[in-house]
Amino acid sequence: MRRPSTPMVLSLLALFIALGGTAIAAKHYLITSTSQIKPSILKQLRGRTGPPGLAGANGANGAQGPQGPAGPTSLGRLTSVTGPKNLVSPSSIGESVATCPSGNNAVSGGYFSVGHSAHVFSSVGFSSAWHVALNNEGEETATVQAVAYCAPQGQAIAASNRAQAARRFAEAIAAERTRLKAKG
Repeated sequence: MRRPSTPMVLSLLALFIALGGTAIAAKHYLITSTSQIKPSILKQLRGRTGPPGLAGANGANGAQGPQGPAGPTSLGRLTSVTGPKNLVSPSSIGESVATCPSGNNAVSGGYFSVGHSAHVFSSVGFSSAWHVALNNEGEETATVQAVAYCAPQGQAIAASNRAQAARRFAEAIAAERTRLKAKG
């Protein structure tokens, strides 16, 4: 068996001394609580309280504003509307618009898109419609379809319950998987 050289032994000894010294220093000199700091030093670190700020008008809250208009008294239902599923050729920009029924406003929206190198760069609502624009940078045709969530004008909205929303979501995923399998 080969014996370690003198420089190797000295290097290892120096390493152990350095690590041991660091461990000792950390144990004895590391501050982990304010109880380790002299109270007079803590007081100097905190500093003095600054002068109070100016009081508001009348020394209190402002006057109460006028009564706002009454809210809607009838309850409407949030509905979803899909726009056409449009094909977007390679190296092209395409769009889809989902338009709410008459007397409804688009309060939210989204889209469905298919294409490996296609990305939606705009998805916004304008009054009674949701507009979506897609840039197809790929070599295959992509699709885009806008979705608008519409609410009756002048009515409060009651969204569908979570169970219905979960069912619709699962149905949409299943339909898309079926479509993709049929595509090949």
